[in-house]
Amino acid sequence: MIGRTLARRMASLSSMIGVIVAVVMAAVPPVGYLALVVQQTATSLQADANVKATGVGELIAKSPETWQFQEAKLATLLGEKFTSDIEQRSSVVGLDATVLKSRGGTPRWPVVTRSAALFDAGSQVGSVQLTRSLHGALWPAVGLGLLGAVLGSLVYLFLRVLPLREVPDIDPPVVNVETSYRGA
Repeated sequence: MIGRTLARRMASLSSMIGVIVAVVMAAVPPVGYLALVVQQTATSLQADANVKATGVGELIAKSPETWQFQEAKLATLLGEKFTSDIEQRSSVVGLDATVLKSRGGTPRWPVVTRSAALFDAGSQVGSVQLTRSLHGALWPAVGLGLLGAVLGSLVYLFLRVLPLREVPDIDPPVVNVETSYRGA
């Protein structure tokens, strides 16, 4: 009787621990990877936006009345078209949210966008916005999730099967102790 109760409790406990470990092993690697990619991409984009905003800011300082109409200079300051492996769009946006000049195609979802303000004599006149796709980071994250799920499943099986194999070795002495205690 005590042996069966102990076996059920051990099975329940090992199953619960196994499920928790399996879920953690399947979820943490891809989420951690994506968090690092988003953080690195956002930091890189912000630095690029600040550099481009400095260049456009110098153009604004040289010709404050006509800077928004100098499309060739804005295109040069935004940079050349990007290579096909980086989906990025660079834009100069006015205060009324109109896009004055844009370079690059529309990046695929999911995206990270960062911007830097443009100033003329201390007042904001627009911003430089950079948007980059995180689409390339999805497949490695899926791969990490699948690998974590496989390893988590193996840990679950190990935690579920191993304790139950040991229960028969524990059971007879427990029964003998109980019988001798009641008999005395």
